[in-house]
Amino acid sequence: NIEEEEKKDQDFSQHPKKMSPSAICPTISVYSADYADCNGDYSLTGYVVLWAVDRPVFKHRSKDRYIFWNKGGFGWSIGKKAYLTSGSHWHRSGLDTPEPWQGKWENGVRVECWEERGVDCIW
Repeated sequence: NIEEEEKKDQDFSQHPKKMSPSAICPTISVYSADYADCNGDYSLTGYVVLWAVDRPVFKHRSKDRYIFWNKGGFGWSIGKKAYLTSGSHWHRSGLDTPEPWQGKWENGVRVECWEERGVDCIW
């Protein structure tokens, strides 16, 4: 039944949920986030966190590391997949920006948009 399937898709109890929010910058890089080995490149996922369904979630290209927006004044945070439901984190920004690269993070962590690196595409 299509209606039952649609209701299942709208059920937030099975988080992290895939909903595909958009992002200006679909690929970002993290630097100086040495604790818990969080440095590297992250790509946009279809996941969201229950408390911020309109904000994108990014996944590290090869590790169980995610960047997600966190409630309680923590702002953008980095943690493992399980933290998408608990809100725990290893690094935080304190930012309330639309995307994690749009401001200065706490403790020297740097998050940059790939498109902001000044690399031109040659066709």
